[in-house]
Amino acid sequence: MKIVYLSTNITGSGGVARVTADKTNYFIEKWGHEVFIISTNDLSDEPFFKFNTQLKFHFLATKMRGLSSIWRLYKQINDLLVSINPEIIVINDNGIKAYFAPFLIRAKIPLFLEVHGAVKFSFYKTHSRLKAMLISKYIDFSAAYFERVILLNSESKSEWKTAKLTVIPNFTEVDSTEELTIEQNRIIAVGRISFQKGYDRMLAIWKRLADNYPEWSLHIYGKVEDELLYDQLLRVQVSNVYFHGESVDVFSELKRAEFFIHTAYFEGMPMVLLEAMAHGVTGVAFDAPFGIKEIITHEYNGLVVYDNNEDEFMQQLKRLMDNIGLRNQLRSNTKLSIESFREEMVMPLWEQLFQEYQGR
Repeated sequence: MKIVYLSTNITGSGGVARVTADKTNYFIEKWGHEVFIISTNDLSDEPFFKFNTQLKFHFLATKMRGLSSIWRLYKQINDLLVSINPEIIVINDNGIKAYFAPFLIRAKIPLFLEVHGAVKFSFYKTHSRLKAMLISKYIDFSAAYFERVILLNSESKSEWKTAKLTVIPNFTEVDSTEELTIEQNRIIAVGRISFQKGYDRMLAIWKRLADNYPEWSLHIYGKVEDELLYDQLLRVQVSNVYFHGESVDVFSELKRAEFFIHTAYFEGMPMVLLEAMAHGVTGVAFDAPFGIKEIITHEYNGLVVYDNNEDEFMQQLKRLMDNIGLRNQLRSNTKLSIESFREEMVMPLWEQLFQEYQGR
């Protein structure tokens, strides 16, 4: 089967690029599919993550500057689709341009929208209320014309009005024999430096604690996407916070931490939480939309705080910092709790979906 992914910044270090590499490698190596990725907004043609060498990339340089740009982009996409002749198209670019696909892709090929994140929520956070409302209505209109809208968790169904919803979570590897290499009093946060990830409220919370816990340090790993925000974060007067940039081996960094903290304003299914727990690391997170509670069960494998309750988040941080017994108790349940996110549990859902549309 020939499968085309329509993506954006697929060579970057973000979570979508990571899971796309994992899945397409599986499609090629386990099932023998032929996979192509057509991607926009890439700053490099060298992927950060390891993709199978049989996968074929096509990088498009069209910049989005209004509807005419979208029209030109899809002209390029249509030309490529004619030469590739795929059986399935999966779109995991959740920018507004993705929602023109059902109307501008000429080929009559099953078209799947793979959603990463709280789509409408993100538009309401980054646009005026009127513009966000119009975008939301257009997304509802467009979604009905995809064969399937694939979500990462059941909670995010509340965003969508279409009945064509399928839930397939991300997967992660779990090594039951792996041991942590904890450095005492080290806390980690992982995620790109962007508005979405909520580093502003993370530092606001940490600032209230730092003076009373001088032996503890917070280490932040992630690519800087928003330079202005990064400059603002660096100017926050708070001790023992270290920005390390993106890491090629973030798993080793996770294993060194006592626990993680996660303060994003919205998510889809944050890979960092799955990866942390796969490595036996517990943590505390805001219950932001969507999917946090499908990964973390409060008081079992981590701590969950009602979104925006910074006072309570601070109290839960203090609990973990003060109580090694609690940290050990939560750690003991992390790997067991994410059994349903193993590769062998998730990938058959993709196989079932592809088989349903193969040969149409």
